[in-house]
Amino acid sequence: MLLSALVEKQRYASYMTTQMCFNPDAVAGWIPRLRERGVTMPIHLGVPGVTEIAKLMRLAARIGVADSARYLKKNRKIMGHLLSPGSFGPDALLEGLGPAVADPAVAIQRLHIFTFNEVGATVAWQQRMLAELAEVA
Repeated sequence: MLLSALVEKQRYASYMTTQMCFNPDAVAGWIPRLRERGVTMPIHLGVPGVTEIAKLMRLAARIGVADSARYLKKNRKIMGHLLSPGSFGPDALLEGLGPAVADPAVAIQRLHIFTFNEVGATVAWQQRMLAELAEVA
């Protein structure tokens, strides 16, 4: 049903934004299924920004991504580089999505970072990540 709606709506849109997910394998598997079903719009991939884990879990339950939050809770290694005790940073999620994001056929145009009103911490994370990427390049 969702895929059919996306196919129908794409004539009115120039891109689509996903809700956040913490499971890189689920995202990497879902996008090719979108493409196979004819959804061709570029994707703005919704990723969680930096926030306290407890706040992230409460928000995830409230906005309907509780299954993804449970995945995160069970697979603590996906929490990435902890910026401070009890905080979540999206590093490991993005590292897990790296091959999918790099594939031009996937057409991920940009990241949509959910800040949860933690703008300063998220901007600091983004600057650190960009600096690390510049060092590698």
